[in-house]
Parts: sequence; C-alpha cells; structure tokens
Amino acid sequence: MHFEEITYCEYPAEKVYGAMLWHLEELVPFMENVSEIKTHTFDQSEPGKVKTVRYWQGTSKSAPAILRPFMSKNSLGWTDHATWTLDAYKIDWRTETKHAKYSECYGINRFEPDPANPETRTRCVIAGDFIVHGEKLPAMPAFMGRALAPKLESLILGYMLPNFRSLSTGIAHWLDDQKKKGIVTRSAHEAKQGA
Repeated sequence: MHFEEITYCEYPAEKVYGAMLWHLEELVPFMENVSEIKTHTFDQSEPGKVKTVRYWQGTSKSAPAILRPFMSKNSLGWTDHATWTLDAYKIDWRTETKHAKYSECYGINRFEPDPANPETRTRCVIAGDFIVHGEKLPAMPAFMGRALAPKLESLILGYMLPNFRSLSTGIAHWLDDQKKKGIVTRSAHEAKQGA
C-alpha cells in the first residue's frame, strides 16, 4: 500500500533537514511514540551523501490497540537504513523489523523549501510503500493471508502515519527549544561542507 504524508515546519529546509541528519537522537523527547534512537552507522565517505543505519524504539502507543497484547518491546522497534542526498534535502530509506519476513517498508522523504515561503518554511513529504506478504503469514493458508494483507496494511498504516505527521512538529519544537537556549544547530548546508 502506497502512502504519502505532507506536513509543514516553520523553519527553513536546511535547518529541518540538518536537525534530522545531525541531531536525530536529540529529537526523541519531542516525538510522541519513539522512546529511543541509536545511530549504528554514519558514513560520510561519498561526496554529497550520508549513509546511516539507526535503530528506532517505538512505544506501545505506536501500535494498534488490538495488536498490543501480542507485541514485545523488540517487535515495536525497527532499523532504518537511509541514504541522505544533501543537495536535494532527500532521504531514501527502508526499514527492517522483527517481522521483516512478513512485511517491508521503504520510501523517499523530502524536506523542501515551501514554494510560498521558501526562506522560512519547509514542506515535509514522507512517502513510501508498506507491503504485507500475506502468503508468508504464519499459521495461515496463503490464500487467506493474501486476502488479509490489505486490511493489515491499512490498519498498521493507520498508526504509522500519525507518527510521521508528528515528526515535523517534533522538529519544530526541538528547533524552538534550541533557539530559546541560544544554541546554533547544524544545517544541511554545513553538512555539505563537512562541518
């Protein structure tokens, strides 16, 4: 199932993208359904790109209530493999979860200057595909799994999308907090220069 969420952040794109790239772990207190982010890989060896591998730990609120009794802390986490294209303010990503043999999720996020206010506002586009491989679901005939897959995709996306929406709000709150403290944050432009 394809999805696309568009939200806005009242900061310039290079600041919003820079916050995501350089300060993601610091954003956790400003994100509703994430309790921890750990960076495992941060590779700047390719000019104009950064490759990251980060583990995100979700909270039980990030899962549908009907599934919570069956979900462990481990099943609420995911590993995010991302390639950041600095000039384009773009992130190509794919996630791996404990349930990777039954589903996959991948996409492209863009943090674009808002055409109406390019100097002060960012258009945050989170787009991708979430696919449940129904024929691989355990303890279920393949034909039933295939019939159930679209319903599961819709149910799970119903909980994923609000998390995506809250990301731009969390970034804005974090940037507000940094501004109040007089802290200068790294922007995407500084990342391009290798600062």
